[in-house]
Amino acid sequence: MSIVLINLTILFISNNLAVVERISDQIAVMYQGKIIEEASADFLISTPHHPYTKSLFASVLEVEPE
Repeated sequence: MSIVLINLTILFISNNLAVVERISDQIAVMYQGKIIEEASADFLISTPHHPYTKSLFASVLEVEPE
């Protein structure tokens, strides 16, 4: 049995960026209650523009799954 999901949107709010990076297609970064940066997950992780976004991704610990 297989399940196919089409046109599904989930709003996932977290301060765990390692999880956000793994499960998200799009990421919006909020600072002081306002969205300061929004882009595809791949683009935002590789080229953050806002200093707050840069500091968030710099603080993510690298965990190697076994």
